[in-house]
Amino acid sequence: MACALEYLHHLRHNPFVYCDLKLDNILLDNDMTAYVAYFGLTMFFSESMSKYSSIGYAAPEYNMGSNASAFGDVYNYGILLLEMFTGKRPTDSMFKNGRTLHSFSKTALLDEIVDPMLLPSNSRERQEAEEE
Repeated sequence: MACALEYLHHLRHNPFVYCDLKLDNILLDNDMTAYVAYFGLTMFFSESMSKYSSIGYAAPEYNMGSNASAFGDVYNYGILLLEMFTGKRPTDSMFKNGRTLHSFSKTALLDEIVDPMLLPSNSRERQEAEEE
């Protein structure tokens, strides 16, 4: 995914911002190679920018009226990684009243946020999680 963003932002003749990077918009092939899908919301840098991003993935500056940018896509990518590491979606019911996946991850300890299924099967943390 990082390579796809690099291509979209820097290697194309006309770079553009994706604006809606999330797990729902990523396809995997048989070799587990990731592909970015659904380009309906992309905006070319040279055109007026959208202030759209899916709830839970929006970069904080978008809520303050900033235009879409490559920085927003990078923020979306970070949220996507947190979603994969924690096993929690940014739209989870625990994220309300100003609490977000980003703020949760910043304040939580590693063993509280990592999805136990990502840990080696012989690790103490995974065995404890499976017993619960």
